[in-house]
Amino acid sequence: MARETVPNRRNMSRTCHFGSRPGDVNRLSRELDLIDEALLELSVRQSGQVAKMPRTTQLMDQLIELNKLNLLHKEDRQLLRQFLQAIRQRRQSCI
Repeated sequence: MARETVPNRRNMSRTCHFGSRPGDVNRLSRELDLIDEALLELSVRQSGQVAKMPRTTQLMDQLIELNKLNLLHKEDRQLLRQFLQAIRQRRQSCI
């Protein structure tokens, strides 16, 4: 199993299947942005209003589970965002 880590207080890892397609990192980044927007919307809604969280893809679910993240926590979302940015930068330097 290939592992990739980002220097932080917590090491993130990924399986060799993650990021094997060029659009995976971008797709996960957009998905994370949608989750951020939904949580921001929830914080400004009046009580009693129902809001739906966006569905996550299987790839996002696997990444969350593998790294034991809770995307309701801002710190975990930031950690995931840093991880995705590090992968994107690494790919750009390999081109």
